Amino acid sequence: MSFSISDLLADANFEQPPQIAQVQNKDEDDQVALFDSDTDLSEEEMEELVNVDNNSSDNNFYIQDKINHPELNIVKDSSMDSLVELLQKKKFKNIIVMTGAGVSTAVGIPDFRSPNTGIYSNLGKFDLPNPEDMFDIDYFLYNPQPFYFLFKDLYPDKIKPSKTHFFIRLLADKGLLLRNYTQNIDTLERLAGIPDELLIESHGTLHSAHCVGIKDKPGCHKEYSREFIKEKISAKEIPYCTECGGLVKPDVVFFGEELPQKFFDSYYEDFQKCDLLLVFGTSLKVQPFCNLIDFAKIDTPRCLINNRLAGVTGHPRKGFDFSGTFQKYRRDVFYKGNCDDGSEILAKSMGFEDELNELVKNAEPTAIF
Repeated sequence: MSFSISDLLADANFEQPPQIAQVQNKDEDDQVALFDSDTDLSEEEMEELVNVDNNSSDNNFYIQDKINHPELNIVKDSSMDSLVELLQKKKFKNIIVMTGAGVSTAVGIPDFRSPNTGIYSNLGKFDLPNPEDMFDIDYFLYNPQPFYFLFKDLYPDKIKPSKTHFFIRLLADKGLLLRNYTQNIDTLERLAGIPDELLIESHGTLHSAHCVGIKDKPGCHKEYSREFIKEKISAKEIPYCTECGGLVKPDVVFFGEELPQKFFDSYYEDFQKCDLLLVFGTSLKVQPFCNLIDFAKIDTPRCLINNRLAGVTGHPRKGFDFSGTFQKYRRDVFYKGNCDDGSEILAKSMGFEDELNELVKNAEPTAIF
């Protein structure tokens, strides 16, 4: 079964790779966008779309089409059982895993937005104009102290990756992982043993650092290790470049900075190859990461494992369609729960639950920063 690129895309206008740009010139009304906030719905609105009345006249065509053409039903419904059934019937060889903060909160890493426990809710002592200023490049160059002091206390001294991290590692070991796109900066993917070539740290990483200069003076971009940063922060010192005196910043993507080039070089080709998309622990609110799910082919099965709904749009090309109502193929599954439980279900259905438990059992806590 094959599809044209125009079948896969819808409604957008942005600077795109050559493959997409060629199609855009032919039909500018049939595109998806890497940067697109038009479909940012509340959880209540998403719930309404998931629980839509399939018998209404507005939706009857889409449902009837799937009844008349069973091949449009990649999964029978949006339950995890449907994906398990599919995994037992079909072998997937190019699995993409997208991960957000939910895969790390289980081991004590705070997320950004949770009330009371999230990073943004615990920044009062820094007296910032806005919580997001902690990760704004212009504010950092003006006043780096809050960022460095926050990170000194943010992470546990030693930690080990979650069961979900090790599940992804096993996919890599077995040659099934095409790529792991992560929003997380905590380097737990690396600690779990996911190879660098299969990992795209979309929002940067604490693994390395570079000189970024100071306000009104560009840096020399000299690279530094995380050990250099850790030593300075532990001594309550601001890390400065030994070459030019600029600030040394971990390679975390701040507001006002570009995502890593590896992200832009890889995403389009990767998602065209993808035969199964697994999305763990993300609210799918932050662009452009949240829109990656739209670049999988229109018949590629997709599964969201998260403690709440995310990415639902009611659009024929964009976002998840857990009701099977709005998009041509019924292919989306939602598991409402924590990431580790979802990983365990998947590992069991794929035949390596024991290996996963053994990896988790034998892992040793390690310092990440």
